[in-house]
Amino acid sequence: MSKNSMSVGDAIKVFLRRYRLEDKLAAIDLEETTMDVLGPELRKWVTGVDFHKGTLTIRVQSAAMRQELSYHKSSIKEEINQKTEKETVVNVQIK
Repeated sequence: MSKNSMSVGDAIKVFLRRYRLEDKLAAIDLEETTMDVLGPELRKWVTGVDFHKGTLTIRVQSAAMRQELSYHKSSIKEEINQKTEKETVVNVQIK
């Protein structure tokens, strides 16, 4: 490789950083991970998942499910952070 060349992986990282896409890709990954953590029974009650500045917001259509999930916020946060191998989620909101 010449002095000015870089690997494809490094080029993709530069591209993502330059166009500020890293956070958007992380949010998509977190949405998928959240749905995996919740499982099929809870997944059908979830109407949306958003991630912004360390706060994961899970929107639920049932008040009973919202209450149930609020009891498990810390375990949801821990499991997601464990699966992503980062301390990405700082706070979980159930709406």
